[in-house]
Amino acid sequence: MPQAHFVRDYNRVVRQMVAVEPDYEVAMARAVGGGPYTEIGVRQRRILESLGLQGTDYVIDIGAGSGRLATALRDLPKLAYLGTDVVPELLEFARKKCARNDWTFKRISTLEIPDKDQVADFVVFFSVFTHLTKKESYCYLQEAKRVSKKNGTIVVSYLDPKNPVHLEMAGNLLRYRCFKIMGEGMLNIILRWQHRCLRIIRKRALNQLLSREVLDEWAKKLNLSVEYLDVVDQIGQSACAYRLAQSSSSGESAVSR
Repeated sequence: MPQAHFVRDYNRVVRQMVAVEPDYEVAMARAVGGGPYTEIGVRQRRILESLGLQGTDYVIDIGAGSGRLATALRDLPKLAYLGTDVVPELLEFARKKCARNDWTFKRISTLEIPDKDQVADFVVFFSVFTHLTKKESYCYLQEAKRVSKKNGTIVVSYLDPKNPVHLEMAGNLLRYRCFKIMGEGMLNIILRWQHRCLRIIRKRALNQLLSREVLDEWAKKLNLSVEYLDVVDQIGQSACAYRLAQSSSSGESAVSR
């Protein structure tokens, strides 16, 4: 069975970074997006704390990478933690850096979350949906709902097609014009085709845009509420928090702008 694109691409990207960067720690930081590794992890922790993170919670960190968030959380002695990723070198680095023998770092190769139903207080996707197709991201969101407690929170970061910086991160002016003329659906088709070409020529990973309209649609389908967070200046991406929607007479999920 062929490997999923996100498994193949990210293992290749990390191998390339390690090969060209003599400082292994720098390579590990670049593998999760570069920038100030420690500071961004602290900012991610603050986002979770603003959403109610407690020191005794259970956090599932999807796409844990080299442990940027995990390192920022390691001083919470009673926090339970599971970090998953598709790249074993990243997980091994995170495991050693955190030095938490009670925590689990697990390599995965599918869109399944390796835990039981209704166990997690937080399921976190920082810089994960940015590199998956919309179908894959929706499948992951379904899994996150499955493993979340009834009062749990699912945090997702994403690239917003209405943000010029995010458009530049995902592509160039031609893509922006395609978005303005033809909409997000056609833009993401172009992104996927360019990704396939670049994968051959430059071996690049997929960058995906997600609009609030799509995120709202997923909330309604899964009976989740969604709150949009003002964090783009903190982590360089937009973010939202999903929770199980409270029952209402209309039966629709709540959307907080």
